Amino acid sequence: MDVVTASVAAWLCLLSVTDLVSLRLPNVVTVPGCLAVAASSVPHPHVGLIALAVTVPYLLAWWFGGCGGGDVKLVFVLGALAGDLLTAMAVVVVAAVVTVCVVVGMRVCRHGGRCVAAHGPALAVAAAALIF
Repeated sequence: MDVVTASVAAWLCLLSVTDLVSLRLPNVVTVPGCLAVAASSVPHPHVGLIALAVTVPYLLAWWFGGCGGGDVKLVFVLGALAGDLLTAMAVVVVAAVVTVCVVVGMRVCRHGGRCVAAHGPALAVAAAALIF
């Protein structure tokens, strides 16, 4: 495993644990990835386009209260890491299915009157499985 892969894997683990514990993906952990995607999009515009395309479903989910802003930022980074649109969309679909299964399996999870689940771990597992 090279240093970059190990770093991304450690970042995904940190995000997953943070999301499981606090049900939040804080900016201090997600924004550096977004900045890296923005920087890599300058010489490679297709990376930014893939990241934006895969982020649209999560932006809509955020707009309607289905996920948080940290999830949107995480998807943006994972879309860029995927490298191609098909893999990036597969990450989003697999993560959505896993998250829905977790929510259905935890019917009693209530947070502020609604059922919630951490999207970060499902996104991290889907990304690791499909990208690495």
